[in-house]
Amino acid sequence: MRATLKSEASITATMGTVLLALVPGILFMAVYMDPGVIFNIAYACSFALLIEALCLRLRKHVIIPRLKDLSAVLCAVLLAIALPPGTAWWVIAIGILFSIGIAKHAFGGLGMNPFNPAMVGYTVLLISFPIELTQWPASYSTLSGATVLDTLQSAKLLETPTHTILSGEYHNVAILNFLFFLGGLYLLYQRTIQWYIPVCVLIGLLTPSIIGYFIQGPSVGTPWLHLTQGATMLAAFFIATDPVSAATSRYGKMVYGFMIGLLTYVIRIWGHYPEGFAFAVLILNMTAPTLDYFFIKKQSKLKTA
Repeated sequence: MRATLKSEASITATMGTVLLALVPGILFMAVYMDPGVIFNIAYACSFALLIEALCLRLRKHVIIPRLKDLSAVLCAVLLAIALPPGTAWWVIAIGILFSIGIAKHAFGGLGMNPFNPAMVGYTVLLISFPIELTQWPASYSTLSGATVLDTLQSAKLLETPTHTILSGEYHNVAILNFLFFLGGLYLLYQRTIQWYIPVCVLIGLLTPSIIGYFIQGPSVGTPWLHLTQGATMLAAFFIATDPVSAATSRYGKMVYGFMIGLLTYVIRIWGHYPEGFAFAVLILNMTAPTLDYFFIKKQSKLKTA
């Protein structure tokens, strides 16, 4: 991948590290929330490897070495855990087709995609099959279109204290976010990712949520709710940090991350979808080259001044 991943060995090692960091969250989902996530992952990985092999064959590339780099598997896992457990196999297949076949290979394959492949597939499914993608079991409550975020987005009339909303099963998603946060810290420790994007994503989400809470109260949710519900930590550490589709310059990454967090809050509160990370990431993917151009050019001028 671009400047971060160079050799096939480094690609495989990086993808493997990210997959390992996801394991605690996935195990919690499977054991305490719904084992259907395992079927999602199995379907998604199977379809991803199949479509990856077909695309490589059509592009006349070697197949086995490219399948072993784990990039298709990581994309499949990220898409699978963003979908409700028990999602129909054909829905998952369509999502993988757009993630691997369109978002990845149509633009030249690994390292060439301007958009995050997993989020392309997820967004296509969310727009095409909105009912299927909101059928979360009660144990998930608020993940990617769940009760709390949906209530905040659609009704905006909550008069109940936020701690009441987060009672019972809502804690499952908070724990899940904490586990993905720990996985993100592991990625930082391994230097698989840098802090610029995830920290700025969280700042970008926290800043307007703090302001909004003091102005409008619990009708827009507390800052704690926005941090611990939905796909916040998964998006901040595992999705927004994609080294290919994200900004690569230091200050570009900071602006990129902050704007993802800010736009996510805007979509959650005023948009038509209760979770905004997928849309925010794809929109900011379009700005990444411009951000890098601006900040790299500005940095060069400062050095020559």
